[in-house]
Amino acid sequence: NAEYMGRFIAIGKALLTLSNFNSLMAIVCALNTAAMLRLKFTRAAISKKHQKLLEELEAVCSAEGSYKVMRARIASAPPPCIPYVGVYMQDLTFIADGNPDKLEGGLINLGKRRLVYDLIARVQLYQGGAGYSEMFAPIPLLSRSLTFCNPGLSTDELYQLSLLREPRGCTKLANSIAV
Repeated sequence: NAEYMGRFIAIGKALLTLSNFNSLMAIVCALNTAAMLRLKFTRAAISKKHQKLLEELEAVCSAEGSYKVMRARIASAPPPCIPYVGVYMQDLTFIADGNPDKLEGGLINLGKRRLVYDLIARVQLYQGGAGYSEMFAPIPLLSRSLTFCNPGLSTDELYQLSLLREPRGCTKLANSIAV
């Protein structure tokens, strides 16, 4: 329902404030799955404030321009920071695929190795900074809960639930569904 969507949007804003871009991306992607996007009446019931906030979070997480906005936010975030790993995986793939391992004459392409090193070193910078160990200290109960959690519903099951919530062609919001 709209209240829960609003809560997840607020969590996304808190994650952005904490420079946790990886979890922010997870929330924005979840809110933009097919099962969630088809809930037009539920989305319409979200407060204007949360709708605007969701648009801002989506802009940060947009893949447009090779994650240009996300890259800029990560670069300006003070450590500690949790960057969106997908950006760096994409960069590593481009470095690996776009540069030969060996140069003419069989020499190792040290330029390619330097590019990989620079990228990994940049990610490691985000792991430092004052307060890192306190900010990201393990929470045993949470760690155990996440380790042994139920994987939840499949994409198809979520889509079927969205159809129960708002059937195709409906003209108003269906009654709440207990899951």
